[in-house]
Amino acid sequence: MIMNERIFRYLSEKTGSRGLSLVASYGIRFCMDTALTLTALFAGRMKPAEGARELVEGLCKKPEASGVFAPLQPGNKDIDLSVIVPAYNAGKYIAQCIDSILNQKTAYRLEVIAVNDDSTDDTLEILKGYGDRIRVIDFKDGHCAARSRNKGLLYATGKYVMFVDADDTLTEDCVEKLLNEAYKKDADVVQGSWRYLYEDGSLGGTQVYRDVTYTGKDRQSCFDLPGMPWGKVFKRELFSNVRFPENYKAFEDTIVQFAIFRKASVITSISDVIYCWRKTTTGITATSQNTSRAFQSYWIVEEMIDANDNVWKLPRDKEFMYCLASQLSNYCYVNVRGLDEEKKRAVFTLCRELYEKNADDELIKEIPFFAGKGAYALKTGKFALWKLQGELSRFLR
Repeated sequence: MIMNERIFRYLSEKTGSRGLSLVASYGIRFCMDTALTLTALFAGRMKPAEGARELVEGLCKKPEASGVFAPLQPGNKDIDLSVIVPAYNAGKYIAQCIDSILNQKTAYRLEVIAVNDDSTDDTLEILKGYGDRIRVIDFKDGHCAARSRNKGLLYATGKYVMFVDADDTLTEDCVEKLLNEAYKKDADVVQGSWRYLYEDGSLGGTQVYRDVTYTGKDRQSCFDLPGMPWGKVFKRELFSNVRFPENYKAFEDTIVQFAIFRKASVITSISDVIYCWRKTTTGITATSQNTSRAFQSYWIVEEMIDANDNVWKLPRDKEFMYCLASQLSNYCYVNVRGLDEEKKRAVFTLCRELYEKNADDELIKEIPFFAGKGAYALKTGKFALWKLQGELSRFLR
């Protein structure tokens, strides 16, 4: 859905005209699609890199798979939304974050669960200062956002759950807007629009999504929505047998699209801006991409496939194929694009081998064009196409 894409957002902000931006966006997409088609036709096939797995394992050992998780608590009919805030050394921003949650203008009933992830600054003291207005979990064995979110889920009792990063903030009507949509549509997931929040407190550009419910022929368009856990409300029951992979320092949010979106029956997005995402140079994603940690973006796909078959028990349908192709093409490429050619070729070799083991050629035909070109690159070993598709994806997501 082109109005969910970065190109449209950027042009809309610069021109102030949705109509002009839509026309220009389609023109740009046509040029991108043409470039992909020509590259698919003329790019050569790369010989698989020898010792690819050994090279990647030597630089970034594959994390152990997550173990068995404790069950969720029974729901509390008096709680509409559980807000989970994982916090590690967040003293600079945590009060702004918690205040934005507690000051919501809404009649919905909230519980706030803040998980202090063994912080060494004043985060815990600030959280305790809120008294009984929030529940504070002093978690000594976290050491990553995934474990802290999972810990928070064990205390959550609301019908819906929301994850808020400790340096981000909510708009004052965030909960009202999201839950109005959730209850009206009986939605499993509601995605809100968001804007950048910079380190100095200034606000930046916005990502605005359409007011739409992703069903029927538009169902696959839900995968155009971001895979981050923030900026959304989820029915808590979606996490009954799903948790964030605990042994990953980054890329653990892969489960949102690979598992949660696929489990959800009704997914909607709203155009209201409800979340402010703080863009920093020290965030997990920024400090993981183009380093040896970026290889985890490949390892986690192996874990997702295993969890899909043995834990979640989800079908290997066209949505599975869409996730598989997207994760192994543009997603993995973007994370390793800054590494040298030898390392990128090693990752491409692993992605290609994993794709060949799990792809269904008939179902792949049903996924959208852009992801389909990534799938074609993996199937044919066209390294140049894999790189081009990954580069272009940066202008779309």
